[in-house]
Amino acid sequence: MLNVIFYKKISKDSFEQGLDLILENEKDFSKIFNEDGLFKKLTKRIVERAFNTEMDAHLGYEKYNCKTDENNYRNETSFKTILTENGEIDLVISRDCHSDFEPMFIPKHQRRFEGLVKNNFNDVCSGSAIIRH
Repeated sequence: MLNVIFYKKISKDSFEQGLDLILENEKDFSKIFNEDGLFKKLTKRIVERAFNTEMDAHLGYEKYNCKTDENNYRNETSFKTILTENGEIDLVISRDCHSDFEPMFIPKHQRRFEGLVKNNFNDVCSGSAIIRH
């Protein structure tokens, strides 16, 4: 007797789909945590995105959506090196022309980054850490 199994395609959430895309060509998973591995690259992108989200909230508009009559706006970028469990990560951070942007995710002059879970990453993602009055 022949047993036939039909696999129903299971719908995945966007995180799982993204993870599949990232890992589909990875042959050696030990490289993920190397000095310049995938984990370090993902950390860099997540931290830079958090900084940009905070800057958007600070200025009141998203990048490239500035109105010409705005009093404060993005003014070039600066570089910040943070220390993580996986080594140093060089970040590119937007600056504002008044220099009054105070990031909450990794404050000014702080270099040590203890990780996404230990930090207020959940607050930044939910938007609660970027509310300013």
